[in-house]
Amino acid sequence: MQVRAVAAIWLLLGAVGSVLACNDRGVTHCVDADGDETCAARHPDGARPYCVRAGCVPELRDGCSATRPDPSCYLPCGARGCAASSSSPSPGETSSAGVDTTAVSATTQLPGSGPDTSAAVTSSTTGGCDECPANTPICESGACIACGDAAQPNASCAAIDPDHALCSGDACVQCTATNASYCTGTVPICDVASGECVGCTAHEQCPESACFIGEGSCLPAAQLWHVDGDAVCALADGSAAAPYCTIAEALVNIGPAQRGTIRVAGLGGPYLETALIDSSRVVAVVPSAADPVVVTGTGAPTFTVDGATLLLERIRLQGNGQAPAIASSSGGLTHVRRVEIVLNQGGGISLIGASELQMDDSVIGAGGTGLADRHALYAEGSTFDLVYSTIAGNDGTGAASIRCEASVGTIRNSIVIGLAPPSISCLGLVVDHSVIDTSDLGGAANMEFDTFVPGWFLDPAGGDFRIVGDTVLEGIATWQTGDPLRDLEGASRPGLDGATDVAGADLP
Repeated sequence: MQVRAVAAIWLLLGAVGSVLACNDRGVTHCVDADGDETCAARHPDGARPYCVRAGCVPELRDGCSATRPDPSCYLPCGARGCAASSSSPSPGETSSAGVDTTAVSATTQLPGSGPDTSAAVTSSTTGGCDECPANTPICESGACIACGDAAQPNASCAAIDPDHALCSGDACVQCTATNASYCTGTVPICDVASGECVGCTAHEQCPESACFIGEGSCLPAAQLWHVDGDAVCALADGSAAAPYCTIAEALVNIGPAQRGTIRVAGLGGPYLETALIDSSRVVAVVPSAADPVVVTGTGAPTFTVDGATLLLERIRLQGNGQAPAIASSSGGLTHVRRVEIVLNQGGGISLIGASELQMDDSVIGAGGTGLADRHALYAEGSTFDLVYSTIAGNDGTGAASIRCEASVGTIRNSIVIGLAPPSISCLGLVVDHSVIDTSDLGGAANMEFDTFVPGWFLDPAGGDFRIVGDTVLEGIATWQTGDPLRDLEGASRPGLDGATDVAGADLP
């Protein structure tokens, strides 16, 4: 009997110890302060931004972790973390951080906590408010107040909307300039002005890789390789310190269905490459500096996209005499931005087999020889969308600018004029606010010319399709929300919905 009594006492002491483990941590633990905000303040280098429930990782003395914990252990908003456990203060009492637990007024699941009801927050003072406006979203003691005036700002925000669990000024937001930990996946960027997590739209928003434009995600930072044809490549590993000498060498590292980024340094001359992107890979090829990189294909297409995704920016594809600069098939997706495809006798871009092209601020010019049926853009059973692009000065025996077969295409704010107009043969093509050389196309607000005007461009014969000033191209385009904010060389576009602009890839 005595033995059982002693055992019972030890069990009771163990239970008491478990209770104390949640509350007897001192105010230094992030759970007893402001969660992620406390971790951000204590570790300003960003090394340990996540607040972990006490007991999950005992060796973390202040509760701040370098990696985002499992949902059951993640307490981003601090003192509310243990509120529903048996060791939590009762409503009206104070936690070890001295916070009144009646300040939060609803039973709410924490962001990312899944079904773990131990992460709930309860309070009794929410009632008495009609729907509170965004600038005073918190109901306390029957009145709507700004979240910054609440006793527990972040916890109060999470109580009314777990997807907007941070307090910034008056409003509850998803992210702030100092805390973007909720912004992941296809919404990795914090739009600080709105406090919302959004998808990336430009490669510079993903400084450790590149942006999967269209999906909105940043490509994996661990899948980044560097190329510099001027480097000594005997011991190359693709790092910035030991880059590869060719794009093809870097591509070997991106396996089937994998995603990766290749940053290419400029050369005194072109890279001589024929690269294959296949097997559902997603590959971004971007320059490592501001100037474009020149790539010349030999024999085969410079880039072949076969059932995969290619993202190109500030690359100049020129001089392929036998094949198109880009050939896409089997549902391939190609996104080109601020790209020049010029002086390719084999043609510009070929799309077949349900392929897709997204093109903006780019040029396809001075291609073909006039002796063969070459096209700047050929689409068969595929789709394309061109915005602020220049397809000009291309030569061929047929429709040298655009030829379509069972395809769907749209063009806006662009220039499409061949050396021998009319140069477009594309049933169902819709063209708006553009300068074209072909009649009876769907669309509106276009200007038609029946001849190519080389004086609009700096040096079209040499593949330079930058626009000179004072031409009829000005005032033709209309900028819309979502359109590119920069031109071919990086100059700013209006950025105002409905503003008039210059047609084509380049601003004078």
